[in-house]
Amino acid sequence: MISLGIDVGGSSVKLAAVDEKKNTIWQMQSATYARPTRDELASVIRRAIAGRASSDTAVGICVPGRS
Repeated sequence: MISLGIDVGGSSVKLAAVDEKKNTIWQMQSATYARPTRDELASVIRRAIAGRASSDTAVGICVPGRS
Protein backbone atom coordinates (compact mmCIF):
# COMPACT_ATOMS: atom_id res chain seq x y z
CA MET A 1 0.00 0.00 0.00
CA ILE A 2 1.13 3.54 -0.75
CA SER A 3 0.83 6.20 1.95
CA LEU A 4 0.35 9.80 0.92
CA GLY A 5 1.10 12.72 3.23
CA ILE A 6 -0.36 16.15 2.46
CA ASP A 7 0.79 19.28 4.29
CA VAL A 8 -1.40 22.31 3.63
CA GLY A 9 0.78 25.23 4.57
CA GLY A 10 0.25 28.95 4.67
CA SER A 11 1.95 29.51 1.32
CA SER A 12 2.00 26.13 -0.47
CA VAL A 13 0.88 22.49 -0.36
CA LYS A 14 3.56 19.81 0.00
CA LEU A 15 2.89 16.16 -0.79
CA ALA A 16 4.92 12.96 -0.51
CA ALA A 17 4.11 9.31 -1.17
CA VAL A 18 5.96 6.38 0.42
CA ASP A 19 5.74 2.63 -0.04
CA GLU A 20 5.49 -0.11 2.60
CA LYS A 21 9.24 0.06 3.23
CA LYS A 22 9.08 3.85 3.71
CA ASN A 23 10.86 4.53 0.42
CA THR A 24 9.84 7.86 -1.11
CA ILE A 25 8.02 7.23 -4.38
CA TRP A 26 7.42 10.88 -5.26
CA GLN A 27 7.18 14.27 -3.67
CA MET A 28 6.12 17.71 -4.85
CA GLN A 29 5.31 21.21 -3.74
CA SER A 30 2.67 23.44 -5.28
CA ALA A 31 3.27 26.92 -6.52
CA THR A 32 3.08 29.49 -3.76
CA TYR A 33 -0.21 31.16 -2.96
CA ALA A 34 -1.68 33.72 -0.60
CA ARG A 35 -5.01 33.24 1.18
CA PRO A 36 -6.37 30.51 -1.15
CA THR A 37 -10.02 29.52 -1.11
CA ARG A 38 -11.12 26.00 -0.22
CA ASP A 39 -11.75 25.31 -3.91
CA GLU A 40 -8.27 26.52 -4.88
CA LEU A 41 -6.65 24.23 -2.28
CA ALA A 42 -8.76 21.27 -3.43
CA SER A 43 -7.73 21.96 -7.03
CA VAL A 44 -4.02 22.04 -6.10
CA ILE A 45 -4.33 18.66 -4.34
CA ARG A 46 -6.40 17.10 -7.16
CA ARG A 47 -3.84 18.14 -9.79
CA ALA A 48 -0.95 16.84 -7.67
CA ILE A 49 -2.40 13.37 -7.14
CA ALA A 50 -3.99 12.92 -10.58
CA GLY A 51 -2.91 9.52 -11.87
CA ARG A 52 -0.79 8.83 -8.78
CA ALA A 53 -3.29 7.70 -6.15
CA SER A 54 -5.52 4.62 -6.21
CA SER A 55 -8.21 3.09 -4.04
CA ASP A 56 -5.57 1.41 -1.83
CA THR A 57 -3.69 4.62 -1.04
CA ALA A 58 -3.74 5.69 2.60
CA VAL A 59 -3.88 9.46 3.05
CA GLY A 60 -2.90 11.70 5.95
CA ILE A 61 -3.42 15.46 5.85
CA CYS A 62 -2.14 18.29 8.03
CA VAL A 63 -4.05 21.56 7.92
CA PRO A 64 -3.06 24.52 10.09
CA GLY A 65 -5.61 26.11 12.38
CA ARG A 66 -6.74 29.66 12.00
CA SER A 67 -5.36 32.23 14.40
